[in-house]
Amino acid sequence: AAVEAELAALHTDSPSPSTSSAPRRTPRRQPLAEHLPRIETRHEPATCTCPQCHSDLVHISDQVSERLACKPPVFYVKRDIYPQYACRACEQVVAEPVAAALIDRGQADASLLAQVVIAKYVDHLPLYRQQTIYARSGVELSRSTLAEWVGAVGVALQPLADRLAAQLREQAIVHADETPVALLDPKAGKTRRAYLWLFRNAHYPGADPPRVVFQFHPNRSGDHARQFLKDWRGSLMVDEYSGYKGLWSLGITELACWAHVRRKWFDQHKASGSAIAAEALARIAVLYRIEREAATMTVEE
Repeated sequence: AAVEAELAALHTDSPSPSTSSAPRRTPRRQPLAEHLPRIETRHEPATCTCPQCHSDLVHISDQVSERLACKPPVFYVKRDIYPQYACRACEQVVAEPVAAALIDRGQADASLLAQVVIAKYVDHLPLYRQQTIYARSGVELSRSTLAEWVGAVGVALQPLADRLAAQLREQAIVHADETPVALLDPKAGKTRRAYLWLFRNAHYPGADPPRVVFQFHPNRSGDHARQFLKDWRGSLMVDEYSGYKGLWSLGITELACWAHVRRKWFDQHKASGSAIAAEALARIAVLYRIEREAATMTVEE
């Protein structure tokens, strides 16, 4: 792209017959989204008369050029004013109650708190990077302040997380898995392994909307799954990790993962060309075909 831009600049400065006769490649661009606001700037000629004969110019059309623009995060101060009125007759003050806030006596509006949390957990922007980004807009926010805000938002969202977990335990089928994450250990000056435990409902036609719950734990103990599921007694889709095996004696039905089973046969067939492994893969393929056909069916079907 850089070389093409340099060549285009050279051709513009000193066009040659060979370059001018070459067909121009028209890029295929996606149209700019209609929902975006349009900020128009009109570039009128310096004079309204013809530069040659000085006659009045007549508007015939507009040549419109649209480019996608961007500006840094826009910060503003939201002022909520609550007028207070007094009744002289009964000596009573009348005013609207101050709206509740996520952080009492805090300076952060809910919209800013949402921005910080989404940037951290969805866009994976650490707080120290957010601190630098906001400073470019003239807003100085210390990392400790941002961290306190994240903690306060977590407390405020806890009832929602609890409700999601309760709804998951109402399902007949639940999927579970655990994945390692690097946990900073400031005292040791390095990271150590921790785990995010994931629980979600099954996906099929007519099922409830997706509900996903993450739980952070410093280790991979199977007790974490048992503590989350509590007295739930449905069917649990998991891999062959031994931490789940203690659940089967409690009355939970194991749904083993065919993808994990198939992987072992696939590795064996790739390494040795085993005919038995090939037969296993073929039989699992039949199961996968049945699953694809059933993907659009209702539970009764």
